[in-house]
Amino acid sequence: MNNIIILMYHSIDASNSVISLSAEIFATHLQYLKEHNFQVVPLATALDLLHKGTCQGTEVVLTFDDGFENFYTTAYPLLASFQMPALVFLVADYCGQDNYWPGQNQAIPRMPLLNWSMIKELTKLGIEFGAHSCSHPDLTKLTRQAVKEEILNSRKTIQEHTGKQVDYFAYPYGASNSATQEIVAKEFQAGLGTFLAPTQRSDNRANLSRVDAYYLKDCFSLLGTPMLSPYLKARNLARRIRQQFIK
Repeated sequence: MNNIIILMYHSIDASNSVISLSAEIFATHLQYLKEHNFQVVPLATALDLLHKGTCQGTEVVLTFDDGFENFYTTAYPLLASFQMPALVFLVADYCGQDNYWPGQNQAIPRMPLLNWSMIKELTKLGIEFGAHSCSHPDLTKLTRQAVKEEILNSRKTIQEHTGKQVDYFAYPYGASNSATQEIVAKEFQAGLGTFLAPTQRSDNRANLSRVDAYYLKDCFSLLGTPMLSPYLKARNLARRIRQQFIK
């Protein structure tokens, strides 16, 4: 089975919002991965195996978008207890503030984000950071120059604060087009979207699929089974219909 699973989390908190999972549920996810012999690996390792065609179908990558403070207080201690790596995507200009950037859905709870002191400490502890733009806009609605500034300046800021190279970019809202993907393909090892699917060797490296863990909160046991792909296809269809209805 030549694919990997890139799981996407946002906030680990008890609000029950659409971007949140409780610490208890998150802990059950990690326990399930351990007990069922999934290999939680850095994204670079997973992509290397995928490229070589040597995946076992048990490789999982844990990613976190937006960089919430509760990653430091809640998620990281659990990850450390299971000795599992993670990749956190930061909204560079909002670190140390909160998630109420322009265009934020008012239904999303207002929560603090990681500050640079926390980020530096987590870097020393082995957590990897990626770029998630400077201000979390829909990049497909910006001029090409503005897109370049959002992408490249976010990487520059994170690298200056962490002293580490930033190899990965996650599109805000999962929104990308050929122009944004062209920039990311040139500047990063990979770009990550939000299309719900296992990541295949044939996937576009500038827009890799991910599996939103929110949709698995009650059915995490689908991981590693033939039922995962049809379930995610149904979720993708429902999401497209909902977006068209909202428009």
